[in-house]
Amino acid sequence: MKIKHCLLLLFPVVLTASTALSKLRTEKEKWYLLHTSGYSISYPMAWVADTSSHYMGTDFILYAPAENRKDAFRTNIRLVRVAADKKTNTLEDFALKYIRETGKTARDMKLISSGATSHATAGAWKCSYECRESTFMLHHTQWCFLHKQEFYVLTFSAEKSHYAQYEAMAVKIINSFVLK
Repeated sequence: MKIKHCLLLLFPVVLTASTALSKLRTEKEKWYLLHTSGYSISYPMAWVADTSSHYMGTDFILYAPAENRKDAFRTNIRLVRVAADKKTNTLEDFALKYIRETGKTARDMKLISSGATSHATAGAWKCSYECRESTFMLHHTQWCFLHKQEFYVLTFSAEKSHYAQYEAMAVKIINSFVLK
C-alpha cells in the first residue's frame, strides 16, 4: 500500500518534469538554423527557406506562412550580399546608395526612417520605407552590415496592412543573424 501511495505522490512530479522537458524540446525544435561559412540565421519552423535563387546577389529568402490559398504576396526576409567597392566603402554610403537605387525602380516610395543602429553581430544601418511594387503597397525594413569587404542587406518585406502583424517575429529572426 505504501508503494502505491508513493507512486501516486510522485506521479504529478514526474508528469510536471516530463511536460517541462517536452515544452523545452518543442521550443527548441520550432526553429531551424541556416548557416554558411559567412553567417548564420535562425527562423521559425513555420517559415520556409529558399536558397535556390541567387538572383542579383540573393543568398536566401525566408517566407512567412501563407495567410490563405490566394495569398499573392508572402511576407519575407531576404539576404542580399554586395561586394564593397572604392566608391562605396562605408556602411552609411552604401545604405544611402541602396535606398536611392531602390527609389529609382519602386513607385510611390516614402522613406520612413534611416540611421545607424546596433545589432548583436555588428554595427548596422537600418532604414524603413514604403513603396508600391506591382499591385502591392509594401513596407520594407532593411538592416545593412559591412563585413570582410562585403555588404550584407537583410530586408523584411510585408504588405503595409500586415507589417505590424509580422514585425516582432521578423525582428527576432533578424536579431538571430550572426556574421562569422
